[in-house]
Amino acid sequence: MGVKYEMSVPINQYTKDGQAKTNWLRVGRVIESQGGGVSAKFDCVPTTMIDKDGNQVPWNGWVQLFEPRDRSEAPEQKQAAPDPVSDDLTDDIPF
Repeated sequence: MGVKYEMSVPINQYTKDGQAKTNWLRVGRVIESQGGGVSAKFDCVPTTMIDKDGNQVPWNGWVQLFEPRDRSEAPEQKQAAPDPVSDDLTDDIPF
């Protein structure tokens, strides 16, 4: 059993060094079973995506298939610093 493809949807566009780039959200994978069958496994279902003009629109049900990446060679991503938590937890919650 092996991962044949990663399923992704475009979620954001940005510019880096003058070039338009796209952020992709991996939503699942396509797996080939030992018997030769093929299955799709969704890890999440997107609600929005970006269209070809860079506008955020409702997800249209389509995903793009990409060859699986070797995650061990992926560059380390910076982790955001945790949000500071207030020590003052005595505030009343207005209901």
